[in-house]
Amino acid sequence: MAEPIRCPRAGLWLLVSVSFTLAAVGAGFSLADPQKKPTGGPQDSARSGKAAVAPASKPNEAIVARVNKDQITYKELAEECIARKGAEVLETMLSKTLVMQECRQQGIKVSAKEIDDEIGKTAGRLKMTRDQYLRVLQTERGISEKRYVDDIVVAGLALKKLAKPAVKVTEEDIRTGFEAHFGEKMKCRWIMCKDHATASKVWSDLHASDDDGKGTIDVKEFERHVTRSTIDDGSRSVGGKIQPIPRHTGPTFREVEKAAFALRTDGEISTVVPLNETFVILFRESYESPADVKLENVRGQIEEQIFEAKMSDQMRAIFEDLQRHARIENLLTGKTSPAAVDSTNSATDKEAATKPADPAKKTAPAKPAAKGNSTTPTPTNEPIIARVNDENITYKALAEEVIARKGPEVLEKMISKTLIRQACQKKGLTVAAEEIDAEINRHAERLGKTRREYETLVKEETQDPLTIFAQDTVWTTIAMRKLAGASVKVTDEDVRNGFEATFGDKMKCRWVTFDNLKTAMDVWDKLRKSADDEGKIPLPEFERQVSRWSSDVATRAIGGQLQPIPRYTSPTFKALEEAAFALKEDGEISKVIQFADTYAILYREGHIEASDTKLSAVRDELTAKIREAKLAEEMGRVFREIQQNASIENLLTGSVSTPTQIKPASATASKNESAKPAAPKSDSPKSTPPRTQ
Repeated sequence: MAEPIRCPRAGLWLLVSVSFTLAAVGAGFSLADPQKKPTGGPQDSARSGKAAVAPASKPNEAIVARVNKDQITYKELAEECIARKGAEVLETMLSKTLVMQECRQQGIKVSAKEIDDEIGKTAGRLKMTRDQYLRVLQTERGISEKRYVDDIVVAGLALKKLAKPAVKVTEEDIRTGFEAHFGEKMKCRWIMCKDHATASKVWSDLHASDDDGKGTIDVKEFERHVTRSTIDDGSRSVGGKIQPIPRHTGPTFREVEKAAFALRTDGEISTVVPLNETFVILFRESYESPADVKLENVRGQIEEQIFEAKMSDQMRAIFEDLQRHARIENLLTGKTSPAAVDSTNSATDKEAATKPADPAKKTAPAKPAAKGNSTTPTPTNEPIIARVNDENITYKALAEEVIARKGPEVLEKMISKTLIRQACQKKGLTVAAEEIDAEINRHAERLGKTRREYETLVKEETQDPLTIFAQDTVWTTIAMRKLAGASVKVTDEDVRNGFEATFGDKMKCRWVTFDNLKTAMDVWDKLRKSADDEGKIPLPEFERQVSRWSSDVATRAIGGQLQPIPRYTSPTFKALEEAAFALKEDGEISKVIQFADTYAILYREGHIEASDTKLSAVRDELTAKIREAKLAEEMGRVFREIQQNASIENLLTGSVSTPTQIKPASATASKNESAKPAAPKSDSPKSTPPRTQ
């Protein structure tokens, strides 16, 4: 059974009333007409970046997908991709154009050997071969070799060549870099507040807890204030712990560094310290002495790191300078750089940019380049979407680029939403615009936010405007709820198990994780050999093994700490739950546990007694939460059933799905390019348990 009342706010997807994650679903529905046929968009379908589509008499009418009897055209896909990701992709195109213009003007070129060397160097740093690295980019990030070379490697090397003459590493740089890496550090925690008044109130409350007048605060008291007051989500779950603070942190953290090293005693707290637009209070945990390392032994390493850091700063400075002096007109967003010249054609171009490109419609050729500019535009009959100095970017070029980058992702959402729309039509179900609006208002009210504040939150967490979120997530959630809701029932056993999971006893544990069984077994043997006469493992030894071996980056930095493990967790973590409750003494370790593709060893740190909360006091709330969780599971099941009974042809990725089976459309389609339409996901547990709170 899914865990109830566990995540009051864990991302925007949980704001949907049924906690239904829909990252892979949506697109193309008007709020005024949610039953309208979807429009759509593609991405890297092949190494060339070109979309593979069904032939048509006109390019925009080419078919990119068939969903049962419905079709999605290239034009619909292009419109949807540009509406969602066009501004983001166009910014990248503008930046790349700007850099390459400057390189051409200075006669700077990037050779094929330099490109190959850079890829090999990057792969080597990650302990991969060139082919392995490119494969990981393709499979895990959806970046083809061509896109990686064109957008990242070439542009990066070009900027480096522009920046390199100004980069120098001095002896002073090496000395301060050595102190920052290997010098003394302060191990601290912090509380971050959004304004000075709140921080001052927290500071006063902390000082009031200093009962013995020694000027120190108990760490448990500080952790309670972290849980209650901090706005830093990253450190809240670990009691405000942050990385040890060194000397020479840089301008951004200079005040924090000064405050940390002004603390003389463990348990002492700092004054309120400004940090960007926030305010923090530091808690000193301990002082770390300098490492026993000689400068001459690490000089090369330090110098290289400083050079790379300075190079990065100089590249940023050069790019910002190019931007300041460039004439940039972005007709998609309406933004124009201060240096941009007035164009008599901009009104016409803006009009063209706001509607789909019509290949049959001819537009005026681009104006010739002004004398002295670094580029000469090629006359074109295509509608123009942006200008960089006198170089044009057309609507067609943007459509091709955004499809090459984002097409498969957007098209899969469109396919999934088309399936849901078809299922609703069969059952005579509709979703009205008023229902969507009411659902959004409920989400906002649940979080104690106004509609405008909620819209800002959506933008921050999804990078999409509220209109897109409403189409992708809210419409789909309401529709799936109607399709699945009637069959969901909450039993007394569900409520009892949910109560036990939320208010019952828990195990406070740490873990160390591994990617392979052999390493896990070797570390288990080492831990057992370090046990004392009672068979308990010293915590520092366990932390040492975590630091050295753990594959879970998020917990490795905090000694493997996890959130307390309750009973009746999700099936994914059932093995962890059983292993945790089998540990009888603090300091005891579990056997090697496997879940998914990960191996883990648990360390028992403590046992948390059950809450004295009565079931009768929370039954209604529990029932509602459990129903939401079961509804999410049922929605996922219903969608999978819809998908399995559908005939789907994705011509962009080359996958074909027929009822009850999925097979590749072509023997030439690579494994990386094949992808079935993504199903809506229920609020399933992640591969890593929640962190300690």
